Amino acid sequence: MSTKAIAFESLSKVYPGGCGVHELTLHVEPGEVFGFIGPNGAGKSTAIRALLGLSRPTGGAASVHGIDLAKDRDRKREALAHVGYVPSEPGVYPGKTVAETLAYLGGFHAADTRALRAKLCERIDLDVTRRADELSLGNKKKLAIVAAMHHAPSVLVLDEPSSGLDPLVKHELFALLAEVAREGAAVFFSSHVISEVESVCDRFALLKEGRLAQLVRTQDLLREQPLRVRATFADPTDSVLLSLTDARPNAAGELEWISRVELPALLQALAQDTLAKRITKVVLEHPSLEELVLRQYAKERAQ
Repeated sequence: MSTKAIAFESLSKVYPGGCGVHELTLHVEPGEVFGFIGPNGAGKSTAIRALLGLSRPTGGAASVHGIDLAKDRDRKREALAHVGYVPSEPGVYPGKTVAETLAYLGGFHAADTRALRAKLCERIDLDVTRRADELSLGNKKKLAIVAAMHHAPSVLVLDEPSSGLDPLVKHELFALLAEVAREGAAVFFSSHVISEVESVCDRFALLKEGRLAQLVRTQDLLREQPLRVRATFADPTDSVLLSLTDARPNAAGELEWISRVELPALLQALAQDTLAKRITKVVLEHPSLEELVLRQYAKERAQ
């Protein structure tokens, strides 16, 4: 198998009017949780459908373990045996219970999926006695998640998997994704909720109007940003505050500013007697990934 679990090579899928995906190139390694983010309509689902052979690309290629599912029909079954997929809008089989649905889907795999299936249902609180066509959107998503993971795939593709899930189930899902990645699976996680990507993904690609706008390691991007300082002063009118560039009050009654100096120098400055005696609380933080992405959008709109 290819060392690249997922590969997009200059992939294009263009629909009438020009929407779709244009010249997308990126790779996902085994053991990696990779975020694929962008607003609704950015082309995320289009790229995923081309990757899984559900639609033929206009140009370029997409492959799973080196197999192009849209072109290499003879090896498509081989590749899909290693893939788990959660669509953004999962369908169900009418008249079947959750247990019957999962047993039917498990029959398509060579391995016995029953033990892992039961474990996953317990982890995300999925009631297997319910009729699948009577489930809420959140429970249909949980069914799709179990169906995608119960055969222990080496490639897991999730298209907006958290929509409709309650916070506790989201937390458990993210824990599961981290666990399967540690075991060597490649996780391709599409979302428009940027805070989710920040919490779970090693790297991410930002897609905008079908084009790759940014490809970066999540923690590297956050670490490279200037620190935000939030401080509470005993006397906010103290003249020492005049030395703080661009300091402004926030909604919590704190004074907030951006520091572009290295952290040791910033801590040393805050510890000086003239300032330290006036501070009652200080918080240092990097901007969130969501703030950085929104800033990127604003920058491109201004150009």
